Amino acid sequence: MSPLQEFAVLRACQEALMNVLVHLHATVVEVRLTVTDEDGVLTVEDDGASGRTSGEPPASTASGGGSGIPGMRERANAVGGAVTADWSPRGWRVRLVLSAAGLGS
Repeated sequence: MSPLQEFAVLRACQEALMNVLVHLHATVVEVRLTVTDEDGVLTVEDDGASGRTSGEPPASTASGGGSGIPGMRERANAVGGAVTADWSPRGWRVRLVLSAAGLGS
């Protein structure tokens, strides 16, 4: 991963954890980072508002006018990656996938 991609991972992790604190009333959050020579995957998953199955974010994030998830997506796109944010069986999950190939290397 490039230094810009590493910075994108840091910022996405910070934003995802802030969203957990502010919006989701979670009691447990798990942060996983898997990095190879070429790729990186960051997953932040919590147990907030568990039991939801809708693809929509919690009401507080949907109506709060925040720019956290859109900002993560823009930053990821700029460095050859993608962000998904959706409900998981446990709660809310944010996943950032970066690939060196996405930067054209």
